[in-house]
Amino acid sequence: MTTANKTDAAPWLRTEKQIIWLIAAVQFIHMVDFMMVMPLGPDFSATIGMDPSMIGIIGGAYTLAAAFSTLVCFRYLDRFDRKNALVFAVLGLAISTALTALARDFSTMLIFRAVAGLFGGPVTALALATIADAIPVEKRGRAFGLVMASFSAAAVAGVPIGLELARFFGWPSAFVVVGSAAGIIALLIYKKMPDLSKNTVKSNNTTALTFKAVLDSRRHKLGLSVMFVAVFSIFLLIPHLSAYWQFNRGFPREQIGLLYMAGGVAAFLLSTASGQLIDKHGAMLPLILFTCGLIATTFFAFTLLFAVPVSIIFITYMGFGAARSVPAQTLSSMVPAPHQRAGYMSLQSATQSLGSGTAAILSSYLISTNENRELVNIPVVSMISILMLLLLMWLCSLLSRELQHQTALKT
Repeated sequence: MTTANKTDAAPWLRTEKQIIWLIAAVQFIHMVDFMMVMPLGPDFSATIGMDPSMIGIIGGAYTLAAAFSTLVCFRYLDRFDRKNALVFAVLGLAISTALTALARDFSTMLIFRAVAGLFGGPVTALALATIADAIPVEKRGRAFGLVMASFSAAAVAGVPIGLELARFFGWPSAFVVVGSAAGIIALLIYKKMPDLSKNTVKSNNTTALTFKAVLDSRRHKLGLSVMFVAVFSIFLLIPHLSAYWQFNRGFPREQIGLLYMAGGVAAFLLSTASGQLIDKHGAMLPLILFTCGLIATTFFAFTLLFAVPVSIIFITYMGFGAARSVPAQTLSSMVPAPHQRAGYMSLQSATQSLGSGTAAILSSYLISTNENRELVNIPVVSMISILMLLLLMWLCSLLSRELQHQTALKT
């Protein structure tokens, strides 16, 4: 499906629904595990003696470790059964997340989050490859919209629950609960996920995706570039939002959970709408629409620093940010051959982790704190984010044309 591919909504099969909800659960708990570290940053930074401006370093450790692990195993994931590999990766994520509760200083927090990232990278790659295997292309926009709406559900339910657990029982309790939930999801996948062997085309030594093949392919390079820029553009700001709301804008700590809940609802609704628009009108229309909305929000709220209420800024930022990710992911999912999907999704996951990690670390060095713990240089970082969003639209248009050309050659 490219921007030119339009179709009426096809009904879901029972097995397709089952797979989508299981993968959505995987993405939900993975996103809660990753996302809650940033709003919890002001809580644990005080406990372990860490400067709030270094929260991005903790987030970056997770994503860079995820990038490393997926780069190491990208040639091998297509050789294993999707279901068993996913169970193993989710279990590893569960254990490493629960162990984060034992962190007592900056160094141990950094190490535990990096270990969690080693499992988190393959989790994402295997989850997205499973959707691409099991869901026909004419339904894939809605499928990715639903799965990626788990990001929103994480903000609606997971992150607020984690924040409330931290407020009443201490921040370690949030990691214990999330790790336990990930273990339960691994068990559900093992027991309930349908057999995907008929849908999956396994690679061998001669057909596995290689770095050379990626470097020689224009569409592979464009697809990975799209996903790098998509996450880099938004993770320049996301790790610092909780500290910014509290220290720069005076937003009450006890209402941060409600703020993430409201932003998550907006992201869920717009992600779902984005998936429906993709299946009806192609990927480029929703991508341009929602990216322009995100640019406008970033410009007025973080560059010009207009006195817009925090709740409105966060709702629009989360909503547009999630919605423009769906068409980018849908375009990228059509880049690999069927027998190279897990390998490509591993590279994509590594690329996204590299993008979010470098963005978080770069912004942590650009942003400083003053004597009142306020974050300084937010407008500079927001301008870089806007430039990256403009680059994203250009790259997606190139990828869309490349996929259309590829489809025309096959027919």
